[in-house]
This record gives sequence, structure tokens and C-alpha cells, in this order.
Amino acid sequence: MPARGSQGLVGAALLSVFVSVVGGCSGRDRSGDSRSAPSHDIVCLANADCPPGEVCSAFLDSCLPNCEDPSRTCLAPLQCAVDQTGYYCDDPRPAPSCVGTPVGQAVPFVPSSDIHPSSSPVLHWVIADGCVPVTYESSLASERTALAAAVGAWNSVDCARLCLQGPLESDTRPDFLRGEHGIHVLAPFHPDTLPQLDAGAVGVTTLTFEVLSGRMLGAWIEVPPRAGLSTAEFIALVGYALGLKRPPASVDSALLSGPGSAMTMPTALDREAYCVLYGDPPYCAE
Repeated sequence: MPARGSQGLVGAALLSVFVSVVGGCSGRDRSGDSRSAPSHDIVCLANADCPPGEVCSAFLDSCLPNCEDPSRTCLAPLQCAVDQTGYYCDDPRPAPSCVGTPVGQAVPFVPSSDIHPSSSPVLHWVIADGCVPVTYESSLASERTALAAAVGAWNSVDCARLCLQGPLESDTRPDFLRGEHGIHVLAPFHPDTLPQLDAGAVGVTTLTFEVLSGRMLGAWIEVPPRAGLSTAEFIALVGYALGLKRPPASVDSALLSGPGSAMTMPTALDREAYCVLYGDPPYCAE
């Protein structure tokens, strides 16, 4: 069941998010930020306040997809379910057994809970669900070359079974709540992002996932139009979207790339972590 936050909200039809920043003054992850990650944030008091195909959740005071509406039916493997928040798309598959980062691994995984990281499922894409689509808004067409190089760099890690598809231009934001999974690169749209960019960050990755299973539903990568990001910066931003976490500064990792970095491939330590997460067998086998 999708859930946001790890304190008192497990079981609610909410999303959880993990935010990673490339660049900026501190260059550190901003994990644990509680912010909604659907295609829009709408506060509501009644169903009439919501767009077609959505219902107002009195529990959340926000609009959620109504999967009983023909236009918002769940995409497989998600199934329509209901709880105190209303109707939502639920993944009926049992949660995999994959917690924490293996001892001695330099590049960490992202836990689904920062409160109990060593006993929480790690974030991951399900390999059996197929290649993860990568799309970008038309306003960011100038970034395509660097983005494509970063996608190709992660796809070249041949010991990993996960694959990325694209990038393709699209001005339609994926509906993660419905099951349209993918990584979407777009211009900044969330109020929390703008101060980070003003402070020097070159991009922000926001992950949407299920708390109880760690399954990734989608990721936004927000970058300013005409930012002119390098391949190295996109390797870091996409790496976060794949479930890898920024390591300590002493680690040789492309996830630490910032302005001026000339890296064109993940490092050996990045590849080692990526292949543990998505190798044969994958860390989160399902």
C-alpha cells in the first residue's frame, strides 16, 4: 500500500518520498522530507474540489485517484483497493525480504524508513516489471544529450539486470498513483525545490515508493530549463532515481558529482552497489 512518511501514516493511501540534491551549499541528501509527489497537489474539502477521476480524502484533505473511475483504473500489477482515505491503487504482491545496505558496501541503498533504516526494505525497481521509462519535458530538450549519455552509462553496467528505456520527450507527467511508473525529468514545479535551486543545487531527484515493500513507483528529476547539466550531474540524479544513496565524501562515487565534474560513467564502487541491488539474483528478489 503506498504511504508517505514513516511516523503514524503506515496504512494510509499516501506516498513516501526521498529527496536527493546535486550541487548546493552542503551537497547532502535531504532525506525524510514529507512532501506529496503526485502530478499535482490539491487541497480539498469535498469531491467537487477535485479534478475528474479523483476523490477528496477527508483523512488527508487532498485529492486522490478514484480507481473506480474508468479514466483512472489501476494499471497491472496494481489493483483497486479502499481504506479510510478512499480508493487507491494497491500492489498485492508480498513485500520482498531486502533490508539495509550490505556490510562493507561503500555506496549505500536508500531505506524506506529513516527511523529504522537497518530493518526497513530498501528502495528498488522491480526488474520483472520491465525497463524503466525515462522521459523529459519539451522545455528541457537542450538537456537530452547529457541525459541520454547518463541513461546509457547506467545501462552499460552489464552485471545489472535492470534496464532503462529512453529518454523520450513527453509533456505528460506519469501518474505514479495509477501505476504509470518511470523517471520523468521536468522543470521545477514543487515549492520546496525552488529554494534548493536558488541555493546552488543543479537538480533535485524525488522518489515515490511504497513504504512497506520499498517498491519504487516513480521519480521526478527537477532541473531548471537551459541548465546545461553535464553527463556527470545526470549520472548522479539518475543514480538516485535508481535507489542508490549519496555516500560519504571520502567515497569514489559518481553520485557525488557536481558542477565541473567530468565523470562519464559510474565508478567501480557505484557499479558494485548497482549490481548487488539489480544483479542475478537481485538484492530484492521478487
